[in-house]
Amino acid sequence: TEVRQPDYYNREMVEGRRLRGSGEYHRALTKLDLILQEGDPSEPYFQEAEYELALTFFDMGMFQSALGFIGTIVEKGEEHLRHRDSLQWLVRLQRKVPGNQTVLEQIALYRPQVYPAALIDELNYLVGRHRYSNANLDGALERLNQVRKKGGTHFVRARYLSGVIYVEQKKA
Repeated sequence: TEVRQPDYYNREMVEGRRLRGSGEYHRALTKLDLILQEGDPSEPYFQEAEYELALTFFDMGMFQSALGFIGTIVEKGEEHLRHRDSLQWLVRLQRKVPGNQTVLEQIALYRPQVYPAALIDELNYLVGRHRYSNANLDGALERLNQVRKKGGTHFVRARYLSGVIYVEQKKA
């Protein structure tokens, strides 16, 4: 096997991203997969390729495959270059596959301090709902009560679920 320099993989990464952007998904997958097959996992281009593969699969409607790559990023934690960026894609996956427990579990691993401002209410609702489904009622209420009125339908859903929890706890 030929040993290639990081610059080669960086160029392949840029080309894979360009191909994805132009809708040439299969060609993008080929470029990005080459990076994961031959590249060095400690290099930034490798982490970028993992992220781009997730986005490519998402764009193709292959949500479980996208989730697999995003899951890898989430598992690596904040040392992965695209850890924070992956949160918005988890939300998009949740919208495409509502109620997917794996997606909810991964969303729940993120600290609220890293939530993008535009997604705060939705994320607090989703984590609250996840905690409720795991019978963590106090934890669910903690997050549901953080959904703001300007959160629209998430606020209404959070208030409803909070009411259900209060009834379960006989505090209504």
